[in-house]
Amino acid sequence: MRTLVLSLIVSMSLSTLIHAPCADASDAKAPGTNAADLKTISKFIQLLKAGKKQEAAQMVRYPLGRPEPLKPIANANEFVENVGQFFDKNVLKDIESKKSDTMTSWRGTFIAAGAVSADGGKITALNVSTPDMKKAIEKARASAKAETHSSVSDYVGLKFECVTDRHHVQIQDLGGEKIRYVSWPPGNLSKKPELVLPDGQMEFQGTGGNVTYRFKGGDFVYELVQTRLCGEDCNSYLKVLRGQQILTKQVCHESK
Repeated sequence: MRTLVLSLIVSMSLSTLIHAPCADASDAKAPGTNAADLKTISKFIQLLKAGKKQEAAQMVRYPLGRPEPLKPIANANEFVENVGQFFDKNVLKDIESKKSDTMTSWRGTFIAAGAVSADGGKITALNVSTPDMKKAIEKARASAKAETHSSVSDYVGLKFECVTDRHHVQIQDLGGEKIRYVSWPPGNLSKKPELVLPDGQMEFQGTGGNVTYRFKGGDFVYELVQTRLCGEDCNSYLKVLRGQQILTKQVCHESK
């Protein structure tokens, strides 16, 4: 009797496995894709290919970031004026050839190795550029350096720039992973800086894009915490510490 029962159980189990519905290819890809976001990106690209810049501009969530020292795109009109920095025929062709390369994370859905991302029906980031973008960066960098005191104008680029009630701070990229802290009283960067600290360290906080820049000056440590991913508090902060004691903590508003 026991043998008969065991045979029936095994037979039923095999039948369940054999006749269970198989997950199709779309189910297997579900964790890595988002159909709505992919549709948003596809529509956005098609509008650009058709030359419908105004309509494409309405699909973007602003501000839209650009490489430093260029300021973020603030609105649809600015996007239309500067769309040539992001897209030309070659960029659009390259995206089209890689459109099947997709990924979804908590940041949204990305195509073409992160070239375009969308979240919640809006385009959220563009990691593409044209020769026009390169020219704009070079022009902005030259202009910024011309306005900066000659003693600290030898930087390659800016990692971050922000302003507190008492300080205008730059984290300067010196190349070769070297960074420098420079601060002035708010107002005129052409004056000699009040404080310059070389040989800083960068510490990335998880995968959200938040960064802590840390510099030592005598008995003090200067920390600039750049916030990109935020919850209730979206501010960046400048902190001055002696040992473990925080002497001052000031909100540092990103320079626009």
